[in-house]
Amino acid sequence: MLFLDLDGFKNVNDSLGHEVGDGLLVAAAERIEASVRLGDTVARLGGDEFTVLLEDVTGVGEAIGVADRIAAKLSSPFELAGEEVLVTSSVGISVSATAHDRPEDLMREADLAMYRAKETGKAHHRVFEENMGAEARDRLKLAGDLRRAIDGDEFRIYYQPLVVLDGERRVAGMEALLRWEHPDRGLLVPSQFLPVAEETGLILPIGMWVLEEACEQANAWRKEWPEGPPPMLCVNLSAKQMQAPDLVEDVSRILARTGLPPECLDLEITGDALAGDGGALASRLRELKALGVKLTVDDLGGQDASLSLPRRLPVDFLKIDRSVIDGLGRNPEDAAVTSAFIDLADAFGVTVIAEGIENAEQISRLREMGCKLGQGYHFSPPVPVPEVPWLRALRGA
Repeated sequence: MLFLDLDGFKNVNDSLGHEVGDGLLVAAAERIEASVRLGDTVARLGGDEFTVLLEDVTGVGEAIGVADRIAAKLSSPFELAGEEVLVTSSVGISVSATAHDRPEDLMREADLAMYRAKETGKAHHRVFEENMGAEARDRLKLAGDLRRAIDGDEFRIYYQPLVVLDGERRVAGMEALLRWEHPDRGLLVPSQFLPVAEETGLILPIGMWVLEEACEQANAWRKEWPEGPPPMLCVNLSAKQMQAPDLVEDVSRILARTGLPPECLDLEITGDALAGDGGALASRLRELKALGVKLTVDDLGGQDASLSLPRRLPVDFLKIDRSVIDGLGRNPEDAAVTSAFIDLADAFGVTVIAEGIENAEQISRLREMGCKLGQGYHFSPPVPVPEVPWLRALRGA
């Protein structure tokens, strides 16, 4: 059995309307049916979820082959209401070893595998494994812990410097990075709990806490070290935060309450959060820009759509993903992608930031290409507030 979820469907529904969303579901169902074999059964469960019951498969490999065909069909753009809509699919796969397995067990297993596929990233498939049941129970407990953590003062913000690549190591800003001081599991990084926060909707109160706490801290530093230009504060926004109706109002309120000048705040949005956008998110970005804040598109890699972002969106910075920077000096393709981003960004007056810098050779290559800003462990790992005096040292204060 395959359990399939359309990545980005809510984005389409919210930005283009339910009529277009319904049209997308119909068109997606037609493509799924065209991808399966004679005798297989396709059903829509509700929302953007589908199941495919595969008859007489020879093994997991054949089921994966069907999942890959479906993914390939769905990856082509849909033409709906004059708009080109892009979606992908996350697929969970469960294969019965005997004819006596209950259908509801197969569906539950495929559903669990689908959620594991979504955690890997968009457009992935996963095959059910026995340990996924235990992982699901662990996630349920983690969700309960997260709810308590919001009121239990368990979250911490670490900061990593954003450095000018001019040889002087001047700090241009700092990125606020969330950590969870779990009472039993120790210090957790976002990848260990944010997927659960996204699923449960807890990402919204957590995200607003991070923004307010970081703005308050940044304004305190601005007053403590008034000499020179104030460093920029970079705060990440999730896809769910970008879709929240009160986002612009909340950002404006937090800036007013903390006293941080809008031009000192940089909001970072991942390229994935903008995928399939029909205009609503671009409009939201323009509303944020009207507040006076800066905007960054984060985690850019080799995806084709990325090169059009500086032209389509009102952004100030583009961040090149660490996976690309890691290949500088070893992989000609990564060097070509990096150079192309920098040249295109320069043409549109957008500044490129290189993530994940780990050695001097990468800095040298980036400077040759014209990259002006970077961050990574070569300069400093993320550190808690008491260790942030690197800010004073790196700014030359």
